[in-house]
Amino acid sequence: MFKKEDLECLDRRYFEVLEESGYHITIESNSTGHIWDISWRDTPRGTALVISHTHKASDPFHLQPRMHPKTVKEAQEMIIDHDQWFYEAKMKRR
Repeated sequence: MFKKEDLECLDRRYFEVLEESGYHITIESNSTGHIWDISWRDTPRGTALVISHTHKASDPFHLQPRMHPKTVKEAQEMIIDHDQWFYEAKMKRR
């Protein structure tokens, strides 16, 4: 379950927080407009954070299988890196 410290570390200038609960943090990137869900999961091997995202609110979320953060801070860093990659890829297509 997310703790108060996890929720307090969210960069609220970079992200708009759409939902916060003990098991989900849903944020929208102010850079790309993508929506991200960071989920807390209890597994037989312990706990895990799982990141899913969508490009538009009307589309379903899809799992980010290569992102395996251990903390909310690390999840944010991965998302910001993805935003940068997305922006650079978009610029190359022009």
